[in-house]
Amino acid sequence: MITYIGLTLVSVLFIAFAGEMADFFHGIKIPLFNKPYVRHFALIVFLSFLFILFNRIFTGFLNDIQMIHDSTLSYFTGLFNTGRIGAQLIEVFVLLLLSTLPWLIFSLLYWVSKKTYFSHFYSCVWLTWLVVILSVHIS
Repeated sequence: MITYIGLTLVSVLFIAFAGEMADFFHGIKIPLFNKPYVRHFALIVFLSFLFILFNRIFTGFLNDIQMIHDSTLSYFTGLFNTGRIGAQLIEVFVLLLLSTLPWLIFSLLYWVSKKTYFSHFYSCVWLTWLVVILSVHIS
């Protein structure tokens, strides 16, 4: 079983990095591996195997995100009215805070060290927003 998983991971890594490996083999080009959709598919397969292998760790990570969300939500409950609209405003505020604050801090540190803008800021915010939504509202 472990050998099968190891061979699968090696083959997926080979497919994902075949474009770069082709230069290593004296300019031999394999046109199929240079297509971006093949690399994306290989990445999805690789991440699926990682999720299956480390399911308990990912579940614990999602539970930690839910705990952080709930504690932040209970902290900000006193800011707004606890009626229906106030509770929804708190939810939106906490969701925006949890998805943007870590990347704002990282972007600030990146700007201080490199003196350039972190170009993947919005992609990271969207990904974090999606993870928070999935961990809090689906489970």
